[in-house]
Amino acid sequence: MMNMDDRLWDYIDGVSSPEERSAVDQLLKTDPVLKMKYDELLTFHQQLQSIELDEPSMGFKNRVMEQVLASPHPSTLKTKVDQRIIAAIAAFFILTIGGMLGYTLSQIDWNSGGSIPVPKVEIPVINWSIFGSPSFLLFFLSVNVVLGLVLLDKMITARRKHSAN
Repeated sequence: MMNMDDRLWDYIDGVSSPEERSAVDQLLKTDPVLKMKYDELLTFHQQLQSIELDEPSMGFKNRVMEQVLASPHPSTLKTKVDQRIIAAIAAFFILTIGGMLGYTLSQIDWNSGGSIPVPKVEIPVINWSIFGSPSFLLFFLSVNVVLGLVLLDKMITARRKHSAN
């Protein structure tokens, strides 16, 4: 729960909830010490509101911007990749893959005359007649016309952007 000073500041600023405002109202009516603290905070708040803010001189912004523009701009960071690191990484992967391939080939029994069983795969029969139907042909041509119009729109838009620049 909030301490009493925070509750009073919220009450003075008007950011407390209606229930909190009514509770603080009741406390202010019954507690004279709290009422005195509230009056002090309210006076301080009013003094803060009456203070004028300092503003920089008219040429301040211009002088600051001139200094910013006069300062050297950071150049793009160009890193040089050490070719030895790339070669080491490539050598690691080549040795690893070569080692696995060599181990795999060494585990094969080359003298066994057995053949490797190949699973039998049946290719399903496709009914090609549906692709020759007039409705499919109309659908196919419609999709191609729409795609062609989209491509034409993109080309015209790109040409307009290029000519505008």
